[in-house]
Amino acid sequence: VGLGALDDLLSDDSVRSILVNGHQRVFVDKGNGLEATQLAFSSPEALSCVARRLAAQTGQTLGTRVVLHGRLAFGPRLTIMQAPLVSNGPVIELHIGHSRSLDELAEAGWMSRDVATYLAKAVAECRNIVVAGPRESGVAEIISSLARELPEEEVVVAVEAVPDLQIDRQRIISITAADIGVSLAEAIEHGTRLRSERLIISDLAGAHTMAALAAVHGREPGHLLGVHCFSDKDAIEGLVVSAGCGGAERGSVAQIVGSAIDLVIATRRGPEGPRIAAVFEIQGHEAGDISYQSVPF
Repeated sequence: VGLGALDDLLSDDSVRSILVNGHQRVFVDKGNGLEATQLAFSSPEALSCVARRLAAQTGQTLGTRVVLHGRLAFGPRLTIMQAPLVSNGPVIELHIGHSRSLDELAEAGWMSRDVATYLAKAVAECRNIVVAGPRESGVAEIISSLARELPEEEVVVAVEAVPDLQIDRQRIISITAADIGVSLAEAIEHGTRLRSERLIISDLAGAHTMAALAAVHGREPGHLLGVHCFSDKDAIEGLVVSAGCGGAERGSVAQIVGSAIDLVIATRRGPEGPRIAAVFEIQGHEAGDISYQSVPF
């Protein structure tokens, strides 16, 4: 309420994300990518007023901050950017995540029912699972769906760079690096010190990937990691490259991936939207290479 051109979009259940790029350009994604709308704000000042109202709804004050990340009380993830980081007025991005089960994602065409059944069984068996793919390929949504399969009596610690996961459960401790002003690696370190049965670490890229792999390596299995890598076509290689960005040797990376991870789910985003491209079972490692096989479906 009181958000101008955004009010109607936020009440539309088909909207997945909204991008406001200055007061005259509003884009919306209803599952087929961002598309231009005829909506606009009356002036840059009107847009700035809406940005301040949105920030307040996350419990924060926008002021002169150039970047603000947060989550609105009714669910959407919010990012606001201001000058001098952007030159054409405030940029506002709202991502409206919808928590769906694996079966619901299968109905939406993200995967087959056989894949949904297989993944639910993998979570029940406490396998360590990595979901890997380019940004906007559904990594966070699949992690959120896998998390719905976790036993309710178990305590979960979820760590992410910005609020993106949609996990509705009582026994969860959510740590968002952007909210507390620390790096993702520091947030991971804080999260792993808490007592829990399961870790969920998402929004990983680069050197932070190695920190997350090390965090799960020394624990009982059953954890979920979300990694952004360059391609779904070779998710295993993308995972190795991402983990090695901090300077770790390939052999060390292969060793920890081969021993700590059981499954890698590769995601992609095509014209039809996000999809699971493949599922790989990790079999081990040798001489800097990871052995794996594709799960046939």
